[in-house]
Amino acid sequence: MYAVIGHDEVDEILMRYNVPRHGETVLVFKEDTGVAAASLSMQEISTSSLRELIDSNKFLTLPRLSSQSVFDELCPVEVAKNKKRLCVTLVTDRHTEDAVHRDALRVFVQTGQVRSERVRFTYIYRDTQWEFVKSLVKDDNNINDTVLSIVILWRPAVNKIKYKWVETGWSAVPESRSKVNLEVAIRSVLNGSGELTRETLVKQLTDEHAKGTEFAPSIYLCSTGPGCSKGG
Repeated sequence: MYAVIGHDEVDEILMRYNVPRHGETVLVFKEDTGVAAASLSMQEISTSSLRELIDSNKFLTLPRLSSQSVFDELCPVEVAKNKKRLCVTLVTDRHTEDAVHRDALRVFVQTGQVRSERVRFTYIYRDTQWEFVKSLVKDDNNINDTVLSIVILWRPAVNKIKYKWVETGWSAVPESRSKVNLEVAIRSVLNGSGELTRETLVKQLTDEHAKGTEFAPSIYLCSTGPGCSKGG
């Protein structure tokens, strides 16, 4: 959304998000539209600054593995074992009953209980990406109807994955101790005390949205000035 300061209906936005009245401001929102995930305020925002802000916030807090290109960007290949990048992925279905569990994992990420540039949290739809999921669960009984399965994986090669299931799974129910168990499992892999003992070859992910990828919407705000021509 593009808004020019000076209109009455914009005042509420300025107050809510503490936007300065002079210069230009960009607010980037993700799942929680009540809080800006990132912001940039300058007298005149350059194209390069705007591109950098958007590029660093183009994925949601808990993005879905919805295509091979998304998978490659969120869970890149890393050959070096001591620098391995971990992708913590919740296996879920589209139905509304699973939404509460996705929301709980999103809150877990937002609260920063595991902060590391080497860890990315995602989720995947079991039905649309079944060929990928099947390669991880073909010899397992981890998937069940009461607790969602969550897997920690590392890509040492383009089509090779080393992984482990978090034994207790993931649940939004506080009594399940999912948060504590997941944090312990991730930290053990990061510090080398826990191993990713399973290995498999995977096929490319199905492209669920050929016309585009998930991205974070933004609001562009400015006062009168040369930069206000941006956005139309």
